[in-house]
Amino acid sequence: MASPSNALTYQGRPRTCGLRLSTVDVVVMAAATAGGVAGYSYTAGFSPFVPFVVFHFFLFCNVFRIPCRPELLWAGVFLIHTTVWLWLGTVSLPWLFALQSVFTFALLACELRRPTYHGVLSRRFNPRIDDYLAGGI
Repeated sequence: MASPSNALTYQGRPRTCGLRLSTVDVVVMAAATAGGVAGYSYTAGFSPFVPFVVFHFFLFCNVFRIPCRPELLWAGVFLIHTTVWLWLGTVSLPWLFALQSVFTFALLACELRRPTYHGVLSRRFNPRIDDYLAGGI
């Protein structure tokens, strides 16, 4: 159990809100995009999965900053969704990405309502952001 003296920190750092962006993030996203484009002909057209997943990871971790469980739920749905399309033998990347994006929007809509939401525009969407930042939630 955390003591009151460190209730405002997470792993020794103060709680923060809003968008996070680093040079490493930009480099990884650029590399994923370049790899997706460069590998297209070598992967039977499946290389767009790489930037799709990498950009969603960035979206969840750095833009909306949602907890791990919803991220894992998204990953599970993505794997099931992709497996079903592959099993049917009629993989359509635009449809797969569109349907998975619907799930992404639904997941983000749920997370934006939580009192622990601390991502982009959290001061606008979360009336309890100060309670979260102070360690009260």
